[in-house]
Amino acid sequence: YLFAWEDGFQLYDVDNQRALSPMSEGEDVNPKKLPTRLNDGRVDPTGRRFICGGFYGDIEGTYMKVFKCE
Repeated sequence: YLFAWEDGFQLYDVDNQRALSPMSEGEDVNPKKLPTRLNDGRVDPTGRRFICGGFYGDIEGTYMKVFKCE
């Protein structure tokens, strides 16, 4: 399974509770270290890309980028 953790993506075996890949590398998902998380993702029509947004709750003046895994 592809997991969207608090600060990145990772292939993870849920049944055996072990990582199948290192954590994603790239832009910091939560640079301000606010109470946030990756949220609401889906696969594109080809099934080759996972696109995910983020959630900040009700914190005024904050934003979250959209990320993709290929």
